[in-house]
Amino acid sequence: MKFDRILFPVDFSEDNRALARQVTWLANRFDSRVTLLNVSETTNPCYTAAEAYYDWGTYTALTDRAKDQLHEFPIDLPKERVERTVVEGQAAYQIVSWANEHKTDLIVMGTHHCGTFRGLLLGSVAAEVVHDVSCPVWVYSTLHHPMDTQSPAVRTIICAVELTREALPLLRFTSELAKKLGAKVIVVHSVSESEIRPNKYFDMDLHESLMHEARMDILKLQLTLETDYPVQVTREGISKTIADVAREQHADLAIIGRGKCRQMLGSLRTHTYEIIRETQCPVLSYTCTSTEEERVPSPAEHGYEELTGRSLRLPTQGLKSNCQQ
Repeated sequence: MKFDRILFPVDFSEDNRALARQVTWLANRFDSRVTLLNVSETTNPCYTAAEAYYDWGTYTALTDRAKDQLHEFPIDLPKERVERTVVEGQAAYQIVSWANEHKTDLIVMGTHHCGTFRGLLLGSVAAEVVHDVSCPVWVYSTLHHPMDTQSPAVRTIICAVELTREALPLLRFTSELAKKLGAKVIVVHSVSESEIRPNKYFDMDLHESLMHEARMDILKLQLTLETDYPVQVTREGISKTIADVAREQHADLAIIGRGKCRQMLGSLRTHTYEIIRETQCPVLSYTCTSTEEERVPSPAEHGYEELTGRSLRLPTQGLKSNCQQ
């Protein structure tokens, strides 16, 4: 686990300046180099006559001002570990391009509230970056209490697991990060009634059965990684589950996978921005490569046998006691 190169998009807002404390803490923890990137979205008067609201002199002055502001932007790191760069263009595109071209290990950025409809369409800069970039993205929603009132340290992590081929790499990533940061981990999973029951008169046993299966699958994942994290499987939607558990446990970070976010109409594409908006702590979105994707191990591979139906004989050191409804 290493974050050698951290990209920090800078817009000179007060929230952005407060977020610099988090970036500094992470950079010191991982001995990282940090790039402060400002994207100047000023309109180039060469595009069309209708867009030419100012002359070249004004355009150059705005760019020079951005460079001066970036040079003065405060971050408490040695100068040799900080790069300051101004680029021109569309913000999300330039951030993603820079991250991919310079082999960035982590992007840290804030997001501004732009309304529910825009959030559902993933229209904000942060949401576009989360969807398009290949490295982890650490996002903080400015809807919640000011960042400068919070400690940048990470003591409690919520890991939201979807039981897909991405689940094991995501849990492994979370485990490695938690060890590096000295944090505890709580695993959450949602088996939403609204997604499996057409109406309230549907057989209740099905929902209980699916929740039980989810607990067993998470147990197998933890046995593979030799972890023993407490688990909460809930009936609520995933966005509400993460927000509620994060609030109850005073979490400092929530980690989500985004494999489906990169597929058309994937469920996580629908929920990602809502999770970021509703969770009162930073959200770290992670995507694994195709070579990292792994299946959930079978019961036989861990030395316990299937008895009847879904009833399993668990090993002595199993994690069943930690699984909560």
